[in-house]
Amino acid sequence: VPQFPSKLFFFCEVEPREGGETPIVLSHLIYERMKEKYPEFVSRLEERGLIYTRVLGQGDDPSSPIGRGWQSTFLTTDRKVAEE
Repeated sequence: VPQFPSKLFFFCEVEPREGGETPIVLSHLIYERMKEKYPEFVSRLEERGLIYTRVLGQGDDPSSPIGRGWQSTFLTTDRKVAEE
């Protein structure tokens, strides 16, 4: 999102028996902190080619678990910009 909300609310109509946690994190900040605190571990992951891939659809789909397409996620309609 271009601007973070000032408030964030969660709702759960039926509590799961176990799990159900929702992490809220900016992954690039976690990467930087991990690299500072555990450089050898991060180097091993990078050497082995660890990659997380998220497949996004063409458009927003509220019925999908992901919900947003790549255009909304990356705030662009230019595929090359989104892939950077």
